Amino acid sequence: MKALLVDERTLTFSKGELPIPQIGPDEVLVKVHAAALNHRDLNMPLFYKRMREQDASFPVSTYAVGADGAGIIESIGSNVRSWSIGDPVIWSSLAYCGVCSACLLGQNVACLKGNIMGSTGFNGTVAQYVAVPAKLLIPKPEHLDVKESAALSMGLGTAWRALITRGGLQPGETVLIQGIGGGVALFALQIAVSLGARVIVTSSSDEKLKQAMALGAAEGINYQSEDVVERVIDLTNGNGVDLVVDGGGSKTMPVAIQSVRDLGRVVNYGFVTGRTFTLDTYHLMIRQVSLVGTAMHTYSELVSAVRFFSNAKLRPVISKVFSLEDSLQGVEHLESGSHFGKIAIHMD
Repeated sequence: MKALLVDERTLTFSKGELPIPQIGPDEVLVKVHAAALNHRDLNMPLFYKRMREQDASFPVSTYAVGADGAGIIESIGSNVRSWSIGDPVIWSSLAYCGVCSACLLGQNVACLKGNIMGSTGFNGTVAQYVAVPAKLLIPKPEHLDVKESAALSMGLGTAWRALITRGGLQPGETVLIQGIGGGVALFALQIAVSLGARVIVTSSSDEKLKQAMALGAAEGINYQSEDVVERVIDLTNGNGVDLVVDGGGSKTMPVAIQSVRDLGRVVNYGFVTGRTFTLDTYHLMIRQVSLVGTAMHTYSELVSAVRFFSNAKLRPVISKVFSLEDSLQGVEHLESGSHFGKIAIHMD
Protein backbone atom coordinates (compact mmCIF):
# COMPACT_ATOMS: atom_id res chain seq x y z
CA MET A 1 0.00 0.00 0.00
CA LYS A 2 1.07 3.61 -0.56
CA ALA A 3 1.84 5.79 2.45
CA LEU A 4 3.49 9.01 3.63
CA LEU A 5 6.56 7.93 5.61
CA VAL A 6 8.96 9.53 8.04
CA ASP A 7 12.49 8.18 8.58
CA GLU A 8 13.51 8.74 12.19
CA ARG A 9 17.18 8.39 11.33
CA THR A 10 17.19 11.28 8.87
CA LEU A 11 14.06 13.10 10.08
CA THR A 12 12.85 13.25 6.48
CA PHE A 13 9.43 12.61 4.95
CA SER A 14 8.90 10.64 1.75
CA LYS A 15 6.25 8.82 -0.24
CA GLY A 16 6.69 5.08 -0.11
CA GLU A 17 5.07 1.70 0.32
CA LEU A 18 4.35 -0.58 3.26
CA PRO A 19 2.69 -3.99 3.51
CA ILE A 20 -1.06 -3.89 4.11
CA PRO A 21 -1.44 -4.41 7.89
CA GLN A 22 -2.31 -7.81 9.28
CA ILE A 23 -4.99 -7.39 11.93
CA GLY A 24 -5.23 -9.15 15.27
CA PRO A 25 -8.37 -10.68 16.77
CA ASP A 26 -9.40 -7.41 18.46
CA GLU A 27 -8.66 -5.14 15.49
CA VAL A 28 -10.29 -4.06 12.25
CA LEU A 29 -8.69 -3.19 8.93
CA VAL A 30 -9.87 0.17 7.66
CA LYS A 31 -9.58 1.29 4.06
CA VAL A 32 -8.62 4.92 4.65
CA HIS A 33 -10.52 7.44 2.52
CA ALA A 34 -8.98 10.55 4.08
CA ALA A 35 -6.48 11.48 6.79
CA ALA A 36 -5.28 14.70 8.39
CA LEU A 37 -1.97 16.08 9.62
CA ASN A 38 -1.13 17.45 13.07
CA HIS A 39 1.88 19.31 14.48
CA ARG A 40 2.79 16.14 16.34
CA ASP A 41 3.64 14.60 12.95
CA LEU A 42 6.51 17.09 12.84
CA ASN A 43 7.36 16.91 16.54
CA MET A 44 7.39 13.16 17.18
CA PRO A 45 10.49 12.36 15.09
CA LEU A 46 12.36 15.08 17.01
CA PHE A 47 11.10 13.63 20.29
CA TYR A 48 12.37 10.18 19.35
CA LYS A 49 15.70 11.70 18.32
CA ARG A 50 16.10 13.17 21.82
CA MET A 51 15.10 9.84 23.37
CA ARG A 52 17.77 8.02 21.37
CA GLU A 53 20.37 10.59 22.43
CA GLN A 54 19.57 9.67 26.04
CA ASP A 55 19.21 5.94 25.43
CA ALA A 56 20.92 4.34 22.45
CA SER A 57 18.72 1.25 22.77
CA PHE A 58 15.56 3.26 22.12
CA PRO A 59 13.95 1.83 18.95
CA VAL A 60 14.14 3.65 15.63
CA SER A 61 12.06 3.00 12.55
CA THR A 62 10.44 4.29 9.39
CA TYR A 63 6.66 4.44 9.67
CA ALA A 64 3.53 5.96 8.16
CA VAL A 65 2.70 9.31 9.74
CA GLY A 66 -0.70 10.57 10.85
CA ALA A 67 -3.11 9.95 13.71
CA ASP A 68 -6.41 11.22 12.29
CA GLY A 69 -8.49 9.61 9.59
CA ALA A 70 -11.79 8.29 8.32
CA GLY A 71 -12.67 5.28 6.24
CA ILE A 72 -14.64 2.07 5.78
CA ILE A 73 -14.09 -1.18 7.66
CA GLU A 74 -12.70 -3.72 5.20
CA SER A 75 -12.25 -6.71 7.52
CA ILE A 76 -12.71 -7.52 11.20
CA GLY A 77 -10.84 -9.62 13.75
CA SER A 78 -12.30 -12.80 15.18
CA ASN A 79 -13.18 -11.19 18.53
CA VAL A 80 -14.89 -8.10 17.09
CA ARG A 81 -18.67 -8.16 17.60
CA SER A 82 -19.87 -4.54 17.61
CA TRP A 83 -18.67 -3.51 14.15
CA SER A 84 -19.29 -4.84 10.66
CA ILE A 85 -17.57 -4.76 7.30
CA GLY A 86 -18.66 -1.63 5.45
CA ASP A 87 -19.19 0.55 8.53
CA PRO A 88 -17.92 4.15 8.05
CA VAL A 89 -15.72 5.06 11.02
CA ILE A 90 -13.28 7.45 12.62
CA TRP A 91 -11.19 6.60 15.68
CA SER A 92 -9.28 7.72 18.73
CA SER A 93 -5.59 7.51 17.87
CA LEU A 94 -4.31 6.49 21.33
CA ALA A 95 -4.11 2.73 21.80
CA TYR A 96 -4.37 1.92 25.52
CA CYS A 97 -3.89 -1.31 27.46
CA GLY A 98 -7.05 -1.14 29.59
CA VAL A 99 -5.43 -2.78 32.63
CA CYS A 100 -2.82 -0.35 33.99
CA SER A 101 -3.59 1.94 36.95
CA ALA A 102 -4.40 4.92 34.69
CA CYS A 103 -6.75 2.91 32.48
CA LEU A 104 -8.54 1.42 35.47
CA LEU A 105 -9.21 4.97 36.68
CA GLY A 106 -10.73 5.86 33.30
CA GLN A 107 -7.72 7.96 32.31
CA ASN A 108 -6.48 5.98 29.31
CA VAL A 109 -4.91 9.23 28.07
CA ALA A 110 -2.17 8.48 30.65
CA CYS A 111 -1.90 4.77 29.86
CA LEU A 112 1.47 3.43 31.03
CA LYS A 113 1.72 1.23 27.93
CA GLY A 114 -0.09 3.47 25.44
CA ASN A 115 1.04 4.25 21.93
CA ILE A 116 -0.22 6.72 19.34
CA MET A 117 -0.80 6.06 15.66
CA GLY A 118 2.02 7.55 13.62
CA SER A 119 4.76 6.59 16.08
CA THR A 120 7.59 4.10 16.34
CA GLY A 121 6.08 0.63 16.06
CA PHE A 122 2.58 1.91 15.22
CA ASN A 123 1.93 2.94 11.61
CA GLY A 124 -0.21 6.00 11.09
CA THR A 125 -3.15 6.97 8.95
CA VAL A 126 -1.68 8.71 5.91
CA ALA A 127 -1.80 5.38 4.15
CA GLN A 128 -4.29 3.40 2.11
CA TYR A 129 -5.02 1.02 4.99
CA VAL A 130 -4.67 1.12 8.76
CA ALA A 131 -5.18 -1.48 11.50
CA VAL A 132 -7.28 -0.03 14.34
CA PRO A 133 -8.14 -1.64 17.69
CA ALA A 134 -11.93 -2.02 17.61
CA LYS A 135 -12.30 -0.36 21.03
CA LEU A 136 -11.01 2.91 19.50
CA LEU A 137 -13.65 3.17 16.77
CA ILE A 138 -16.38 5.82 16.59
CA PRO A 139 -19.12 6.04 13.93
CA LYS A 140 -18.40 8.66 11.29
CA PRO A 141 -20.59 11.76 11.86
CA GLU A 142 -23.41 11.67 9.32
CA HIS A 143 -23.42 15.43 8.63
CA LEU A 144 -19.74 15.56 7.65
CA ASP A 145 -18.03 14.41 4.48
CA VAL A 146 -15.07 12.05 4.72
CA LYS A 147 -12.40 14.80 4.65
CA GLU A 148 -14.14 16.74 7.43
CA SER A 149 -14.59 13.58 9.48
CA ALA A 150 -10.92 12.72 9.05
CA ALA A 151 -9.96 16.08 10.54
CA LEU A 152 -11.69 15.54 13.88
CA SER A 153 -9.97 13.10 16.16
CA MET A 154 -6.81 14.46 17.76
CA GLY A 155 -7.56 18.18 17.46
CA LEU A 156 -11.19 17.98 18.56
CA GLY A 157 -10.48 15.60 21.43
CA THR A 158 -7.55 17.71 22.65
CA ALA A 159 -9.62 20.89 22.52
CA TRP A 160 -12.50 19.25 24.40
CA ARG A 161 -10.23 17.98 27.17
CA ALA A 162 -8.48 21.36 27.45
CA LEU A 163 -11.68 23.40 27.55
CA ILE A 164 -14.14 21.14 29.34
CA THR A 165 -12.34 18.46 31.38
CA ARG A 166 -9.27 20.41 32.43
CA GLY A 167 -10.45 23.99 31.91
CA GLY A 168 -13.97 23.68 33.29
CA LEU A 169 -15.37 26.24 30.85
CA GLN A 170 -18.87 27.49 31.72
CA PRO A 171 -21.38 29.37 29.55
CA GLY A 172 -20.95 33.12 29.87
CA GLU A 173 -17.25 32.97 30.75
CA THR A 174 -14.54 34.73 28.74
CA VAL A 175 -11.77 32.60 27.27
CA LEU A 176 -8.53 33.65 25.57
CA ILE A 177 -7.29 31.28 22.85
CA GLN A 178 -3.71 32.01 21.82
CA GLY A 179 -2.41 31.39 18.32
CA ILE A 180 -5.61 30.89 16.35
CA GLY A 181 -5.27 28.97 13.11
CA GLY A 182 -4.22 25.47 14.12
CA GLY A 183 -6.66 22.61 14.55
CA VAL A 184 -6.88 22.52 18.35
CA ALA A 185 -7.29 26.29 18.68
CA LEU A 186 -10.04 26.39 16.05
CA PHE A 187 -11.91 23.47 17.59
CA ALA A 188 -11.63 25.23 20.96
CA LEU A 189 -13.07 28.39 19.40
CA GLN A 190 -16.01 26.51 17.87
CA ILE A 191 -16.80 24.62 21.08
CA ALA A 192 -16.51 27.69 23.30
CA VAL A 193 -18.73 29.83 21.06
CA SER A 194 -21.33 27.06 20.87
CA LEU A 195 -21.33 26.82 24.67
CA GLY A 196 -22.08 30.54 24.97
CA ALA A 197 -18.63 31.74 26.02
CA ARG A 198 -17.08 35.02 24.92
CA VAL A 199 -13.87 34.25 23.01
CA ILE A 200 -10.82 36.44 22.46
CA VAL A 201 -8.18 35.13 20.04
CA THR A 202 -4.62 36.10 19.15
CA SER A 203 -2.56 35.75 15.98
CA SER A 204 0.21 37.52 14.08
CA SER A 205 -2.07 37.55 11.01
CA ASP A 206 -4.89 40.05 10.62
CA GLU A 207 -6.43 37.74 8.04
CA LYS A 208 -6.55 34.84 10.52
CA LEU A 209 -8.10 37.12 13.12
CA LYS A 210 -10.75 38.16 10.60
CA GLN A 211 -11.50 34.52 9.81
CA ALA A 212 -11.72 33.65 13.50
CA MET A 213 -14.18 36.47 14.12
CA ALA A 214 -16.30 35.14 11.27
CA LEU A 215 -16.45 31.87 13.25
CA GLY A 216 -17.73 33.69 16.32
CA ALA A 217 -14.72 35.14 18.13
CA ALA A 218 -15.70 38.38 19.90
CA GLU A 219 -12.29 40.02 19.64
CA GLY A 220 -9.00 39.47 17.83
CA ILE A 221 -5.58 40.69 18.96
CA ASN A 222 -2.53 40.87 16.69
CA TYR A 223 0.33 40.06 19.05
CA GLN A 224 2.91 41.60 16.73
CA SER A 225 1.31 45.05 16.74
CA GLU A 226 -0.53 45.06 20.10
CA ASP A 227 0.31 44.29 23.72
CA VAL A 228 -1.86 41.24 24.35
CA VAL A 229 -1.99 41.60 28.14
CA GLU A 230 -2.95 45.27 28.02
CA ARG A 231 -5.58 44.63 25.37
CA VAL A 232 -7.08 41.67 27.27
CA ILE A 233 -7.25 43.62 30.51
CA ASP A 234 -8.93 46.50 28.66
CA LEU A 235 -11.45 44.16 26.99
CA THR A 236 -12.38 42.62 30.35
CA ASN A 237 -12.81 45.89 32.31
CA GLY A 238 -9.56 45.37 34.17
CA ASN A 239 -10.33 41.85 35.36
CA GLY A 240 -8.68 39.45 32.93
CA VAL A 241 -10.24 36.38 31.31
CA ASP A 242 -11.69 33.39 33.14
CA LEU A 243 -9.72 30.84 31.14
CA VAL A 244 -6.72 30.82 28.80
CA VAL A 245 -6.14 27.96 26.36
CA ASP A 246 -2.54 27.97 25.20
CA GLY A 247 -0.62 25.80 22.76
CA GLY A 248 2.39 28.05 22.29
CA GLY A 249 4.53 27.33 25.32
CA SER A 250 7.58 29.43 26.10
CA LYS A 251 6.61 32.70 24.40
CA THR A 252 2.90 32.62 25.18
CA MET A 253 2.60 31.16 28.68
CA PRO A 254 3.84 34.32 30.45
CA VAL A 255 1.20 36.28 28.51
CA ALA A 256 -1.43 33.72 29.48
CA ILE A 257 -0.68 33.95 33.20
CA GLN A 258 -0.78 37.74 33.15
CA SER A 259 -4.03 37.80 31.13
CA VAL A 260 -6.12 35.65 33.48
CA ARG A 261 -8.25 37.01 36.31
CA ASP A 262 -7.80 36.27 40.01
CA LEU A 263 -8.71 32.60 40.61
CA GLY A 264 -8.69 32.06 36.84
CA ARG A 265 -7.37 29.04 34.94
CA VAL A 266 -4.60 28.59 32.38
CA VAL A 267 -4.53 25.32 30.38
CA ASN A 268 -1.52 24.47 28.22
CA TYR A 269 -1.64 21.77 25.54
CA GLY A 270 1.52 22.43 23.50
CA PHE A 271 4.87 24.09 22.99
CA VAL A 272 5.02 25.35 19.42
CA THR A 273 7.23 28.31 20.46
CA GLY A 274 9.40 26.34 22.86
CA ARG A 275 9.28 24.18 25.97
CA THR A 276 10.53 26.44 28.77
CA PHE A 277 9.55 29.84 30.16
CA THR A 278 10.19 32.00 33.23
CA LEU A 279 7.40 31.76 35.79
CA ASP A 280 6.70 34.54 38.30
CA THR A 281 5.52 32.35 41.15
CA TYR A 282 4.57 35.38 43.25
CA HIS A 283 2.17 36.49 40.52
CA LEU A 284 0.83 32.94 40.27
CA MET A 285 0.38 32.66 44.04
CA ILE A 286 -0.97 36.09 44.91
CA ARG A 287 -3.67 35.88 42.22
CA GLN A 288 -4.30 32.18 42.95
CA VAL A 289 -4.13 31.17 39.29
CA SER A 290 -4.67 27.49 38.42
CA LEU A 291 -2.01 26.36 35.95
CA VAL A 292 -2.96 23.08 34.26
CA GLY A 293 -1.30 20.89 31.67
CA THR A 294 -3.21 18.66 29.28
CA ALA A 295 -2.44 16.30 26.42
CA MET A 296 -4.69 14.53 23.94
CA HIS A 297 -7.92 13.01 25.27
CA THR A 298 -9.54 9.90 26.63
CA TYR A 299 -11.71 7.76 24.38
CA SER A 300 -14.85 8.83 26.24
CA GLU A 301 -13.91 12.50 25.91
CA LEU A 302 -13.58 12.13 22.15
CA VAL A 303 -16.96 10.39 21.98
CA SER A 304 -18.49 13.31 23.92
CA ALA A 305 -16.76 15.85 21.70
CA VAL A 306 -17.92 14.17 18.47
CA ARG A 307 -21.47 13.95 19.83
CA PHE A 308 -21.38 17.67 20.74
CA PHE A 309 -19.99 18.57 17.30
CA SER A 310 -22.69 16.51 15.61
CA ASN A 311 -25.56 17.84 17.71
CA ALA A 312 -24.44 21.42 17.07
CA LYS A 313 -23.95 20.62 13.35
CA LEU A 314 -20.45 22.11 13.50
CA ARG A 315 -17.95 21.54 10.71
CA PRO A 316 -14.16 21.54 11.10
CA VAL A 317 -12.23 24.23 9.27
CA ILE A 318 -10.16 22.72 6.44
CA SER A 319 -7.20 24.77 5.27
CA LYS A 320 -6.24 22.69 2.22
CA VAL A 321 -6.78 19.20 0.84
CA PHE A 322 -3.93 17.30 -0.79
CA SER A 323 -3.93 13.95 -2.53
CA LEU A 324 -1.75 11.15 -1.15
CA GLU A 325 0.45 11.65 -4.20
CA ASP A 326 0.94 15.32 -3.19
CA SER A 327 1.12 14.68 0.57
CA LEU A 328 4.67 16.04 0.86
CA GLN A 329 3.22 19.42 -0.10
CA GLY A 330 0.83 18.98 2.81
CA VAL A 331 3.79 18.57 5.16
CA GLU A 332 5.37 21.71 3.73
CA HIS A 333 2.09 23.60 4.23
CA LEU A 334 2.02 22.43 7.86
CA GLU A 335 5.64 23.45 8.40
CA SER A 336 5.00 26.91 6.97
CA GLY A 337 2.50 27.79 9.70
CA SER A 338 0.38 29.62 7.15
CA HIS A 339 -2.58 27.28 7.44
CA PHE A 340 -5.92 28.23 8.97
CA GLY A 341 -7.56 24.94 9.82
CA LYS A 342 -6.73 21.31 9.29
CA ILE A 343 -4.66 19.89 6.45
CA ALA A 344 -6.44 16.91 4.93
CA ILE A 345 -5.01 14.14 2.76
CA HIS A 346 -7.45 12.44 0.39
CA MET A 347 -6.58 8.90 -0.65
CA ASP A 348 -8.64 8.58 -3.84
